[in-house]
Amino acid sequence: MQPRSSLDDLLRTLNSALRMAQLYPRGHQSIASSLQRAEEELAALLRRCAAVDLGILAEEIVFQDGDTFQATSGADHLLRILQSHGVDRVTFSQGCSAEDLSELIDVLQQSPEAVQSRGGSHRVLQARGIRTITLNRLTPTALQAKDLARPPDQLDAEHRVVSGLFVHARAGFEGIVESAMSHRPISIGPARAYVYELTQALVEGRSPVLSLALMERHEDEWLTHLVRVTTLAVGYARHLGLTPEQTAALGTASFLYDVGLLALGLRRESASEDERLFQMHPAEGARMLLLGRQVDRLSVVVAFEHHMRYDLSGFPRVSGKRQIHPMAELVGLADEFVDLVTPRSGERGIRSDEAILQLSRLVGKAFSARLFSSFVSMVGVFAPGTFVRLSDGRLAMVVTTNPAHVLRPRVRIITHEDGRAVDRPLTIDLADSGPSITIVAGLDPREHGILPGPLIRPLIDGA
Repeated sequence: MQPRSSLDDLLRTLNSALRMAQLYPRGHQSIASSLQRAEEELAALLRRCAAVDLGILAEEIVFQDGDTFQATSGADHLLRILQSHGVDRVTFSQGCSAEDLSELIDVLQQSPEAVQSRGGSHRVLQARGIRTITLNRLTPTALQAKDLARPPDQLDAEHRVVSGLFVHARAGFEGIVESAMSHRPISIGPARAYVYELTQALVEGRSPVLSLALMERHEDEWLTHLVRVTTLAVGYARHLGLTPEQTAALGTASFLYDVGLLALGLRRESASEDERLFQMHPAEGARMLLLGRQVDRLSVVVAFEHHMRYDLSGFPRVSGKRQIHPMAELVGLADEFVDLVTPRSGERGIRSDEAILQLSRLVGKAFSARLFSSFVSMVGVFAPGTFVRLSDGRLAMVVTTNPAHVLRPRVRIITHEDGRAVDRPLTIDLADSGPSITIVAGLDPREHGILPGPLIRPLIDGA
């Protein structure tokens, strides 16, 4: 294999592991398999040289301080995160293992501010005992006579799709803002065009929560939030098998649901500071949409009801109403889920499994058990390979999901209640174990002295 091919594969697999690290606990199958492949590609490079030295120039890679490669199309996220941490030179030395690469991914997924407060990413790695990976600044000589612009046709396909979606979303969003500020009727044509593009982009078989991982944090946090909520709503429509017309209506409604905040001049990140004004925005949004052009009833209802909650304990309060519209309930759930998993103010969002567990405590209050179960079956919670702690104190690894009981999969018990390893892993179905045994948290197996590789390998191999 040529060095360039191994380098591309190394960066691509590290990029994949970094994206998945926000969604799943360390040691999860999706992360572990990427790191295992990265270790294999790195080993192939290290057989040719004592160390692998990479300099990052925008989207170009300087290999061994000499040859310059166009960065692999699947490494864009990794390169941006490295540079956000002030790193543009990475050196991998002999003996670098998948465990060492896992530590690198864990450091990079933390906020740059938090890492910098502990002396920077390189010092944090050293404090963890990692000596085979060096993070540094690029030598000045490598910067000479380099054109840092990346040709548009080199952008990877998925990033191009996401970028295109944001172009359409921004067009729709800016039109809404302009109408709101000038008190003119809202035109939803651009918003509908965006939803159509989003529907086409969400191909069969892709979980919408994985699509969220492809979305970078854009300058406009409100727009990013709307795109994420709409992604989940459209994914839910496809999950239920709704018609294209129904999917388009739900997608448009989920893109317009917070328009009342615009009309009241509230910024999303600080909207709750004025509770009285904040509670007015559903009614104001519905009023604006009623005056809009070709706005269907669902958009008006979702804007008005998305904060009402399933038990009607939210707002606005309406006398005599018996039930919130199920699509308004869905958008409210998606809104809360996105709030939990989205980084903000230098803090990273929580993992999707943590978000689902947190939201599960609101079942029967904020949303119905039926909606929650259907939503979770779409986004997934504890995928095979996830390590978890059970309510009785035992540690286990998820073996298979249970569509009928999404929070109660089949698991392989790996420790006793007191933390001692079991002699032989025991597989149990939590759906059959009674209500007393539940999953209370996802966990990092290495913090408990567990090496995930031997346990995960049978899942990867299909055993």
